[in-house]
Amino acid sequence: MPWRLIGLALVFVVFLAFTGFNLGNRCNISFIFFTVKEVPVFLPIFASFVVGLLCAIPFAVSIDRKRSKPDKKKLGKGDPAPGPGPEDLSAGGPYGID
Repeated sequence: MPWRLIGLALVFVVFLAFTGFNLGNRCNISFIFFTVKEVPVFLPIFASFVVGLLCAIPFAVSIDRKRSKPDKKKLGKGDPAPGPGPEDLSAGGPYGID
């Protein structure tokens, strides 16, 4: 079964239920110079979630780029790939276990 699709549908159902139950709940949002009155509660919650996601995107992309780039300083063109050498295996392996 497509579990991801079912999970996505469940997330949307929970979101719509949360929205529906909070349409009557209203709040005032005060910015420094003005106040927005009678805003449904789910809107600031949803907006803060979206802003958090947008703030996390640059960090996720930079971590992914760091993982995918090979380290050019350590490896030259003709250098072999790093790995355990014979000196590591003489004592029973890299961890000293026979």
